[in-house]
Amino acid sequence: MERKLLFFPMLCTGIFAFADEPTDTINTQELNAVVVEASNQRTSSTASTYIPMARQKNAAVDAVSLLSQMAIPQLDVDPATQTVKTATGQSVSIFIDYVAATEQDLSGLRTTDVKKVEYLLYPQDPRFRGAQYVVNFIMQKYEWGGYTKINANKWFGVNRSGASVYSKFAYKAMTFDIYADEIYLTDRHTGSASTEIFHFPDLYGKGAQTIERESTPLTSHYRNNSNDVTFRALYSAENVQVSNMLSFNNTSTPRNNSENSLTYANGVLPSSLSKSISSNRSWGLNYDFETYLTLSQNSALNVEAAYRYSQTNSKSDYSEDDLNIINNADEISHYAKITPSLLWNIDEHNSLMPGMHGEYTKSTIDYSGNSPSRQSYDVWGYWAGVRYSHVQEKWSAGTLFGWTYANTNLTGTKIEDN
Repeated sequence: MERKLLFFPMLCTGIFAFADEPTDTINTQELNAVVVEASNQRTSSTASTYIPMARQKNAAVDAVSLLSQMAIPQLDVDPATQTVKTATGQSVSIFIDYVAATEQDLSGLRTTDVKKVEYLLYPQDPRFRGAQYVVNFIMQKYEWGGYTKINANKWFGVNRSGASVYSKFAYKAMTFDIYADEIYLTDRHTGSASTEIFHFPDLYGKGAQTIERESTPLTSHYRNNSNDVTFRALYSAENVQVSNMLSFNNTSTPRNNSENSLTYANGVLPSSLSKSISSNRSWGLNYDFETYLTLSQNSALNVEAAYRYSQTNSKSDYSEDDLNIINNADEISHYAKITPSLLWNIDEHNSLMPGMHGEYTKSTIDYSGNSPSRQSYDVWGYWAGVRYSHVQEKWSAGTLFGWTYANTNLTGTKIEDN
Protein backbone atom coordinates (compact mmCIF):
# COMPACT_ATOMS: atom_id res chain seq x y z
CA MET A 1 0.00 0.00 0.00
CA GLU A 2 1.45 3.34 -1.04
CA ARG A 3 1.52 6.02 1.64
CA LYS A 4 1.40 9.67 0.69
CA LEU A 5 1.89 12.76 2.77
CA LEU A 6 0.35 16.09 1.84
CA PHE A 7 1.89 19.39 2.90
CA PHE A 8 -0.07 22.66 2.69
CA PRO A 9 1.78 25.89 3.42
CA MET A 10 -0.48 28.94 3.04
CA LEU A 11 0.05 32.67 3.04
CA CYS A 12 -2.89 35.05 3.33
CA THR A 13 -2.13 38.74 2.83
CA GLY A 14 -4.83 41.27 3.70
CA ILE A 15 -5.29 44.57 1.90
CA PHE A 16 -6.66 47.60 3.73
CA ALA A 17 -10.39 47.20 4.28
CA PHE A 18 -13.06 49.20 6.01
CA ALA A 19 -16.10 47.50 7.52
CA ASP A 20 -19.43 49.01 6.54
CA GLU A 21 -20.83 49.05 10.07
CA PRO A 22 -21.93 52.22 11.95
CA THR A 23 -20.63 53.11 15.39
CA ASP A 24 -23.32 53.36 18.07
CA THR A 25 -23.24 55.69 21.11
CA ILE A 26 -24.86 54.14 24.20
CA ASN A 27 -25.38 55.63 27.63
CA THR A 28 -23.79 53.37 30.23
CA GLN A 29 -25.05 52.38 33.67
CA GLU A 30 -23.43 50.19 36.27
CA LEU A 31 -25.18 46.81 36.49
CA ASN A 32 -24.95 43.82 38.77
CA ALA A 33 -23.05 40.80 37.49
CA VAL A 34 -24.95 38.87 34.85
CA VAL A 35 -24.15 35.36 33.62
CA VAL A 36 -24.85 34.82 29.89
CA GLU A 37 -24.79 31.42 28.23
CA ALA A 38 -24.24 31.73 24.49
CA SER A 39 -24.97 29.17 21.81
CA ASN A 40 -23.16 28.93 18.51
CA GLN A 41 -26.12 27.40 16.70
CA ARG A 42 -29.83 27.91 16.10
CA THR A 43 -31.94 25.16 14.50
CA SER A 44 -35.48 24.84 13.14
CA SER A 45 -37.18 22.34 10.86
CA THR A 46 -36.07 24.11 7.65
CA ALA A 47 -33.07 26.22 8.69
CA SER A 48 -30.02 25.91 10.90
CA THR A 49 -27.52 28.66 11.67
CA TYR A 50 -24.02 27.95 12.96
CA ILE A 51 -21.41 30.45 14.17
CA PRO A 52 -17.86 29.14 13.65
CA MET A 53 -15.46 29.50 16.55
CA ALA A 54 -12.17 31.34 16.17
CA ARG A 55 -10.09 28.17 16.43
CA GLN A 56 -12.16 26.56 13.66
CA LYS A 57 -11.61 29.56 11.38
CA ASN A 58 -7.86 29.59 12.06
CA ALA A 59 -7.52 25.84 11.45
CA ALA A 60 -9.36 25.92 8.11
CA VAL A 61 -7.66 26.79 4.81
CA ASP A 62 -10.80 27.15 2.66
CA ALA A 63 -14.59 26.94 2.73
CA VAL A 64 -14.85 23.15 2.58
CA SER A 65 -12.26 22.60 5.32
CA LEU A 66 -14.15 25.10 7.50
CA LEU A 67 -17.34 23.07 7.08
CA SER A 68 -15.32 19.98 8.02
CA GLN A 69 -13.96 21.72 11.13
CA MET A 70 -17.46 22.80 12.17
CA ALA A 71 -18.80 19.21 11.92
CA ILE A 72 -22.34 20.28 11.02
CA PRO A 73 -24.48 17.18 11.70
CA GLN A 74 -26.68 17.59 8.58
CA LEU A 75 -23.62 17.56 6.28
CA ASP A 76 -21.18 14.94 5.04
CA VAL A 77 -17.97 16.82 4.16
CA ASP A 78 -14.87 15.31 2.54
CA PRO A 79 -12.06 17.92 2.45
CA ALA A 80 -9.80 15.55 0.48
CA THR A 81 -12.17 15.42 -2.52
CA GLN A 82 -13.74 18.85 -1.81
CA THR A 83 -17.25 17.38 -1.79
CA VAL A 84 -20.18 18.47 0.38
CA LYS A 85 -23.34 16.36 0.62
CA THR A 86 -26.20 15.96 3.03
CA ALA A 87 -25.98 13.22 5.64
CA THR A 88 -28.23 11.14 3.35
CA GLY A 89 -25.99 11.66 0.29
CA GLN A 90 -27.88 14.44 -1.53
CA SER A 91 -25.99 17.18 -3.39
CA VAL A 92 -25.66 20.53 -1.66
CA SER A 93 -25.63 23.94 -3.39
CA ILE A 94 -23.14 26.35 -1.81
CA PHE A 95 -23.64 30.13 -1.77
CA ILE A 96 -21.60 33.01 -0.37
CA ASP A 97 -23.78 35.95 0.66
CA TYR A 98 -26.61 34.59 -1.52
CA VAL A 99 -24.35 34.34 -4.60
CA ALA A 100 -23.69 30.89 -6.09
CA ALA A 101 -20.08 29.97 -5.24
CA THR A 102 -17.53 28.77 -7.79
CA GLU A 103 -14.63 26.42 -7.03
CA GLN A 104 -12.33 29.44 -6.95
CA ASP A 105 -14.62 31.15 -4.43
CA LEU A 106 -14.51 28.14 -2.13
CA SER A 107 -10.73 27.72 -2.29
CA GLY A 108 -10.10 31.47 -1.97
CA LEU A 109 -12.54 32.10 0.88
CA ARG A 110 -11.01 34.03 3.78
CA THR A 111 -12.26 31.91 6.67
CA THR A 112 -11.65 34.60 9.31
CA ASP A 113 -14.29 36.75 7.59
CA VAL A 114 -17.05 34.15 8.00
CA LYS A 115 -19.67 35.44 10.46
CA LYS A 116 -22.05 32.48 10.27
CA VAL A 117 -23.03 29.49 8.14
CA GLU A 118 -26.64 28.73 7.21
CA TYR A 119 -27.95 25.28 6.27
CA LEU A 120 -31.34 25.58 4.55
CA LEU A 121 -33.92 23.06 3.37
CA TYR A 122 -36.03 24.11 0.38
CA PRO A 123 -35.44 27.84 0.98
CA GLN A 124 -38.15 30.17 -0.30
CA ASP A 125 -35.70 33.02 -0.99
CA PRO A 126 -35.57 33.26 -4.81
CA ARG A 127 -31.86 34.18 -4.64
CA PHE A 128 -31.15 30.45 -4.07
CA ARG A 129 -32.51 29.63 -7.56
CA GLY A 130 -34.84 26.88 -6.34
CA ALA A 131 -32.05 24.77 -4.80
CA GLN A 132 -33.28 22.10 -2.39
CA TYR A 133 -30.32 21.82 0.01
CA VAL A 134 -28.28 24.99 0.56
CA VAL A 135 -25.21 26.06 2.53
CA ASN A 136 -24.91 29.85 2.66
CA PHE A 137 -21.81 31.58 4.08
CA ILE A 138 -22.56 34.99 5.61
CA MET A 139 -19.42 37.11 5.41
CA GLN A 140 -18.12 40.27 7.06
CA LYS A 141 -19.15 43.21 4.84
CA TYR A 142 -16.59 45.82 3.74
CA GLU A 143 -17.20 49.21 2.17
CA TRP A 144 -14.03 48.66 0.17
CA GLY A 145 -10.86 46.59 0.39
CA GLY A 146 -9.72 43.06 -0.24
CA TYR A 147 -7.06 40.43 0.28
CA THR A 148 -4.68 38.07 -1.51
CA LYS A 149 -4.41 34.40 -0.58
CA ILE A 150 -1.56 32.11 -1.69
CA ASN A 151 -1.59 28.33 -1.36
CA ALA A 152 1.21 25.86 -2.10
CA ASN A 153 1.23 22.09 -1.69
CA LYS A 154 3.54 19.16 -2.25
CA TRP A 155 2.71 15.46 -2.42
CA PHE A 156 5.33 13.03 -1.13
CA GLY A 157 5.37 9.52 -2.55
CA VAL A 158 4.54 10.91 -5.98
CA ASN A 159 6.32 13.85 -7.59
CA ARG A 160 3.42 16.30 -7.65
CA SER A 161 3.35 19.94 -6.61
CA GLY A 162 0.98 22.83 -7.04
CA ALA A 163 0.40 26.47 -6.16
CA SER A 164 -2.45 28.94 -6.50
CA VAL A 165 -3.11 32.62 -5.86
CA TYR A 166 -6.51 34.24 -5.28
CA SER A 167 -7.02 38.00 -5.05
CA LYS A 168 -10.29 39.70 -4.21
CA PHE A 169 -11.16 43.39 -4.13
CA ALA A 170 -14.56 44.87 -3.26
CA TYR A 171 -15.86 48.39 -3.73
CA LYS A 172 -19.45 48.95 -2.59
CA ALA A 173 -21.64 46.62 -4.72
CA MET A 174 -18.80 45.57 -7.07
CA THR A 175 -16.41 42.68 -6.43
CA PHE A 176 -13.41 41.79 -8.60
CA ASP A 177 -11.45 38.60 -8.17
CA ILE A 178 -8.67 36.84 -10.03
CA TYR A 179 -7.45 33.28 -9.60
CA ALA A 180 -4.44 31.47 -11.07
CA ASP A 181 -2.94 28.05 -10.40
CA GLU A 182 -0.19 25.70 -11.57
CA ILE A 183 -0.04 21.92 -11.03
CA TYR A 184 2.98 19.82 -12.02
CA LEU A 185 3.16 16.02 -11.98
CA THR A 186 5.82 13.58 -13.11
CA ASP A 187 5.84 9.83 -12.57
CA ARG A 188 8.22 7.07 -13.69
CA HIS A 189 6.26 4.24 -12.05
CA THR A 190 3.04 4.12 -14.05
CA GLY A 191 1.65 1.06 -15.80
CA SER A 192 0.11 -2.22 -14.72
CA ALA A 193 0.50 -5.87 -15.61
CA SER A 194 -2.36 -7.45 -17.54
CA THR A 195 -3.44 -10.80 -18.98
CA GLU A 196 -5.46 -10.99 -22.19
CA ILE A 197 -7.23 -14.03 -23.62
CA PHE A 198 -8.01 -14.22 -27.35
CA HIS A 199 -10.37 -16.78 -28.92
CA PHE A 200 -9.91 -17.59 -32.64
CA PRO A 201 -12.42 -19.79 -34.51
CA ASP A 202 -9.68 -20.90 -36.93
CA LEU A 203 -6.02 -19.87 -36.48
CA TYR A 204 -3.66 -20.66 -39.39
CA GLY A 205 -5.90 -23.54 -40.47
CA LYS A 206 -5.44 -25.32 -37.15
CA GLY A 207 -9.03 -24.93 -36.00
CA ALA A 208 -10.26 -23.08 -32.90
CA GLN A 209 -7.46 -21.71 -30.77
CA THR A 210 -7.22 -19.81 -27.47
CA ILE A 211 -4.17 -17.62 -26.88
CA GLU A 212 -3.23 -16.05 -23.58
CA ARG A 213 -0.94 -13.01 -23.59
CA GLU A 214 0.72 -11.39 -20.58
CA SER A 215 1.90 -7.78 -20.64
CA THR A 216 4.50 -6.66 -18.06
CA PRO A 217 5.57 -3.00 -17.74
CA LEU A 218 9.32 -2.40 -17.99
CA THR A 219 9.79 1.37 -18.12
CA SER A 220 7.51 4.39 -18.14
CA HIS A 221 7.70 8.18 -18.05
CA TYR A 222 4.71 10.43 -17.51
CA ARG A 223 4.76 14.23 -17.15
CA ASN A 224 1.84 16.63 -16.94
CA ASN A 225 1.33 20.25 -16.02
CA SER A 226 -1.79 22.43 -16.04
CA ASN A 227 -2.58 26.13 -15.63
CA ASP A 228 -5.85 27.94 -14.98
CA VAL A 229 -6.48 31.69 -14.89
CA THR A 230 -9.89 33.20 -14.05
CA PHE A 231 -11.09 36.81 -13.78
CA ARG A 232 -14.56 37.76 -12.59
CA ALA A 233 -16.45 41.02 -12.12
CA LEU A 234 -19.54 40.68 -9.91
CA TYR A 235 -22.21 43.25 -9.17
CA SER A 236 -24.35 42.20 -6.22
CA ALA A 237 -27.19 44.25 -4.75
CA GLU A 238 -30.24 43.17 -2.79
CA ASN A 239 -32.41 42.60 -5.88
CA VAL A 240 -29.88 42.33 -8.71
CA GLN A 241 -26.80 40.20 -9.38
CA VAL A 242 -24.70 40.35 -12.56
CA SER A 243 -21.60 38.20 -13.05
CA ASN A 244 -19.10 38.24 -15.94
CA MET A 245 -16.27 35.70 -15.84
CA LEU A 246 -13.43 35.12 -18.31
CA SER A 247 -11.12 32.13 -17.90
CA PHE A 248 -8.22 30.39 -19.65
CA ASN A 249 -7.10 26.80 -19.09
CA ASN A 250 -4.10 24.91 -20.43
CA THR A 251 -3.16 21.25 -19.91
CA SER A 252 0.00 19.73 -21.37
CA THR A 253 1.23 16.14 -21.29
CA PRO A 254 4.54 16.28 -23.20
CA ARG A 255 5.49 12.72 -22.22
CA ASN A 256 3.38 9.63 -21.74
CA ASN A 257 5.80 6.88 -22.74
CA SER A 258 5.90 3.21 -21.79
CA GLU A 259 7.68 -0.03 -22.70
CA ASN A 260 6.14 -3.47 -22.05
CA SER A 261 7.25 -7.05 -22.53
CA LEU A 262 4.71 -9.38 -24.19
CA THR A 263 4.78 -13.15 -23.56
CA TYR A 264 2.42 -15.88 -24.75
CA ALA A 265 1.33 -18.95 -22.80
CA ASN A 266 2.64 -22.32 -24.04
CA GLY A 267 5.05 -20.50 -26.35
CA VAL A 268 2.48 -20.41 -29.14
CA LEU A 269 4.05 -17.13 -30.32
CA PRO A 270 7.50 -15.67 -29.65
CA SER A 271 7.92 -13.04 -26.95
CA SER A 272 8.07 -9.43 -28.10
CA LEU A 273 8.52 -5.86 -26.91
CA SER A 274 6.00 -3.04 -27.31
CA LYS A 275 6.67 0.69 -27.09
CA SER A 276 4.20 3.53 -26.81
CA ILE A 277 5.16 7.20 -27.20
CA SER A 278 2.41 9.80 -26.89
CA SER A 279 1.85 13.44 -26.02
CA ASN A 280 -1.11 15.77 -25.67
CA ARG A 281 -1.86 19.46 -25.28
CA SER A 282 -5.22 21.19 -24.88
CA TRP A 283 -6.18 24.75 -24.13
CA GLY A 284 -9.42 26.65 -23.92
CA LEU A 285 -10.92 30.12 -23.54
CA ASN A 286 -14.23 30.45 -21.69
CA TYR A 287 -16.77 33.18 -21.01
CA ASP A 288 -19.57 32.83 -18.45
CA PHE A 289 -22.39 35.29 -17.86
CA GLU A 290 -25.14 35.17 -15.24
CA THR A 291 -27.74 37.69 -14.19
CA TYR A 292 -30.34 37.48 -11.46
CA LEU A 293 -33.26 39.85 -10.94
CA THR A 294 -35.79 39.84 -8.11
CA LEU A 295 -39.20 40.58 -9.61
CA SER A 296 -41.16 40.47 -6.35
CA GLN A 297 -40.92 39.02 -2.87
CA ASN A 298 -41.84 35.58 -4.26
CA SER A 299 -40.47 35.59 -7.81
CA ALA A 300 -37.17 36.06 -9.63
CA LEU A 301 -35.65 35.77 -13.09
CA ASN A 302 -32.29 34.08 -13.69
CA VAL A 303 -30.37 33.89 -16.99
CA GLU A 304 -27.14 31.92 -17.51
CA ALA A 305 -25.07 31.91 -20.69
CA ALA A 306 -21.64 30.53 -21.61
CA TYR A 307 -19.26 30.14 -24.54
CA ARG A 308 -16.30 27.72 -24.76
CA TYR A 309 -13.52 27.54 -27.34
CA SER A 310 -10.93 24.77 -27.14
CA GLN A 311 -8.09 23.18 -29.13
CA THR A 312 -6.57 19.74 -28.56
CA ASN A 313 -3.47 18.31 -30.24
CA SER A 314 -2.43 14.72 -29.58
CA LYS A 315 0.24 12.39 -30.98
CA SER A 316 0.56 8.62 -30.57
CA ASP A 317 3.20 6.20 -31.85
CA TYR A 318 2.85 2.47 -31.00
CA SER A 319 5.32 -0.15 -32.15
CA GLU A 320 5.64 -3.92 -31.66
CA ASP A 321 8.20 -5.89 -33.67
CA ASP A 322 7.47 -4.97 -37.33
CA LEU A 323 4.14 -3.34 -36.45
CA ASN A 324 4.00 0.46 -36.24
CA ILE A 325 0.81 2.47 -35.68
CA ILE A 326 0.84 6.27 -35.81
CA ASN A 327 -2.28 8.18 -34.87
CA ASN A 328 -2.27 11.99 -34.53
CA ALA A 329 -5.34 14.16 -33.99
CA ASP A 330 -6.05 17.91 -34.01
CA GLU A 331 -9.44 19.03 -32.71
CA ILE A 332 -11.14 22.44 -32.62
CA SER A 333 -14.36 22.78 -30.65
CA HIS A 334 -17.00 25.49 -30.03
CA TYR A 335 -19.71 25.27 -27.39
CA ALA A 336 -22.43 27.74 -26.39
CA LYS A 337 -25.44 27.56 -24.06
CA ILE A 338 -28.16 29.76 -22.61
CA THR A 339 -30.55 28.97 -19.77
CA PRO A 340 -33.30 31.42 -18.73
CA SER A 341 -35.55 30.40 -15.83
CA LEU A 342 -38.27 31.96 -13.68
CA LEU A 343 -38.87 31.03 -10.05
CA TRP A 344 -42.30 31.63 -8.53
CA ASN A 345 -43.02 30.74 -4.90
CA ILE A 346 -46.82 30.47 -4.95
CA ASP A 347 -47.04 30.16 -1.18
CA GLU A 348 -45.13 28.67 1.71
CA HIS A 349 -45.44 25.11 0.37
CA ASN A 350 -45.76 25.35 -3.42
CA SER A 351 -43.42 26.67 -6.12
CA LEU A 352 -43.12 26.65 -9.91
CA MET A 353 -39.97 27.06 -12.00
CA PRO A 354 -40.61 27.39 -15.76
CA GLY A 355 -37.45 27.51 -17.83
CA MET A 356 -35.61 26.77 -21.06
CA HIS A 357 -32.17 25.50 -21.97
CA GLY A 358 -30.48 25.60 -25.36
CA GLU A 359 -26.98 24.55 -26.37
CA TYR A 360 -24.84 24.09 -29.47
CA THR A 361 -21.60 22.16 -30.04
CA LYS A 362 -19.46 22.16 -33.17
CA SER A 363 -16.27 20.11 -33.37
CA THR A 364 -13.83 19.18 -36.14
CA ILE A 365 -11.14 16.49 -35.79
CA ASP A 366 -8.34 15.96 -38.32
CA TYR A 367 -6.62 12.58 -38.04
CA SER A 368 -3.20 11.93 -39.54
CA GLY A 369 -0.91 8.91 -39.50
CA ASN A 370 -1.81 5.39 -40.65
CA SER A 371 -5.50 6.28 -41.19
CA PRO A 372 -5.87 9.97 -42.12
CA SER A 373 -9.41 11.34 -42.11
CA ARG A 374 -11.56 14.30 -41.07
CA GLN A 375 -14.53 13.95 -38.74
CA SER A 376 -16.93 16.71 -37.78
CA TYR A 377 -20.10 16.91 -35.77
CA ASP A 378 -22.71 19.53 -35.02
CA VAL A 379 -25.05 18.97 -32.10
CA TRP A 380 -27.74 21.38 -31.03
CA GLY A 381 -30.86 21.05 -28.95
CA TYR A 382 -33.16 22.62 -26.44
CA TRP A 383 -35.31 21.84 -23.45
CA ALA A 384 -38.40 23.72 -22.28
CA GLY A 385 -40.61 22.88 -19.36
CA VAL A 386 -41.73 23.61 -15.82
CA ARG A 387 -40.83 22.11 -12.45
CA TYR A 388 -43.35 21.95 -9.61
CA SER A 389 -42.36 21.43 -5.96
CA HIS A 390 -44.48 20.89 -2.85
CA VAL A 391 -42.72 21.07 0.51
CA GLN A 392 -43.98 20.14 3.96
CA GLU A 393 -42.09 20.12 7.24
CA LYS A 394 -41.22 16.40 7.09
CA TRP A 395 -41.65 15.50 3.42
CA SER A 396 -41.56 16.96 -0.07
CA ALA A 397 -42.63 16.02 -3.58
CA GLY A 398 -42.17 17.37 -7.06
CA THR A 399 -42.60 16.73 -10.73
CA LEU A 400 -41.15 17.97 -14.01
CA PHE A 401 -42.95 18.49 -17.31
CA GLY A 402 -41.01 19.37 -20.43
CA TRP A 403 -40.09 18.86 -24.06
CA THR A 404 -36.60 17.96 -25.31
CA TYR A 405 -35.26 18.14 -28.86
CA ALA A 406 -31.79 17.24 -30.15
CA ASN A 407 -30.34 17.45 -33.68
CA THR A 408 -27.04 15.68 -34.40
CA ASN A 409 -24.97 15.77 -37.59
CA LEU A 410 -22.02 13.32 -37.51
CA THR A 411 -19.95 13.83 -40.67
CA GLY A 412 -23.05 13.91 -42.88
CA THR A 413 -25.19 11.48 -40.85
CA LYS A 414 -28.14 13.30 -39.32
CA ILE A 415 -30.02 12.14 -36.23
CA GLU A 416 -33.06 13.80 -34.68
CA ASP A 417 -34.42 12.98 -31.24
CA ASN A 418 -37.28 14.43 -29.22
